[in-house]
Amino acid sequence: KTGFRNRVGLMVDTSNATELHASRAVGTIYQLMHADRASRFDAPPPPSALLRQAMQEGLVPLTADAATKSRRELFVGNTPANTTERGLADHLNAALRAAGFCTAPGAPVISCRVSAAYAFVELRSVQETDNCLSLTGLPFLGGALKIGRPTKYDGPRTVASSWARVAQTIDAASLDAATRSQLQVGGADLGAAAAQASREVLIDNVPAGTTEASLRAFLGLALRQAGGAAAAGEPLASLHLSGRHAFVGARSDAEALALLACAGICYRGTRLRVKRPSKYAGTDPPAAGRAWADVVADFARGASVEAAHDPALGAAPPAAPVAPDV
Repeated sequence: KTGFRNRVGLMVDTSNATELHASRAVGTIYQLMHADRASRFDAPPPPSALLRQAMQEGLVPLTADAATKSRRELFVGNTPANTTERGLADHLNAALRAAGFCTAPGAPVISCRVSAAYAFVELRSVQETDNCLSLTGLPFLGGALKIGRPTKYDGPRTVASSWARVAQTIDAASLDAATRSQLQVGGADLGAAAAQASREVLIDNVPAGTTEASLRAFLGLALRQAGGAAAAGEPLASLHLSGRHAFVGARSDAEALALLACAGICYRGTRLRVKRPSKYAGTDPPAAGRAWADVVADFARGASVEAAHDPALGAAPPAAPVAPDV
């Protein structure tokens, strides 16, 4: 009787089997004899295991589907020339983790396409996409990213913050080493961000249709005319609009205080409310309570106010400058 003994000591008879049955029997025995090879990592894990691992690491979206794709895409502008897709995705992922904006373990950014000075990113969930809008202004390789919706987006409007505000809420000491390292590699130093808190100003009641460029030009002109600019040049380092709000970063602490004195200034028929962000924990001097009406009153009674640094403007006028886009 023909046959052979397999690895577990059972006799396998192939004398009366067809060629097909014999082939199947030998194949089964071969699998039994080499079943332990996978445990020694000689063979790749099954596809299901790879998929499960990829989902846990965020390489495959957990909830991404075609129906929500348009709501999970963002435009990233002002990307430096040396931006890589992997570098940008890693930096955004680290910032999202640091801010507590992730809704699940792993990497929220699942796709990144870089083109010239901008990029498009796709995130795995709608909530994380909405959260990512609040990273606008995130430092990256010497620049500051501008994050927004693509022009084709026609979904719900999202009220977002900015990296300058978000960074004030992050406890750098509680972050894991990998996240801190990735942020530092990209140029987002949380220590430096915390130091910027004293230069942040919030402006409410911004008229509809206002552009960032026009509001920035208007406020900069007002500061220079009122003698609030600490040096020649642009006194505002950043300005980000979000609905009827504007988050402004002044060039210096002194210019931030001067900007607070623009409270009540009339812009396009609306009086702006200028104040510190709600999360500001510092203490401003009593002079920070002044408003634009006080500035105008000083000029009206001939009070001594530092002249504007821009020679072309001459002495500061006793009234608000005209909004550039009126």
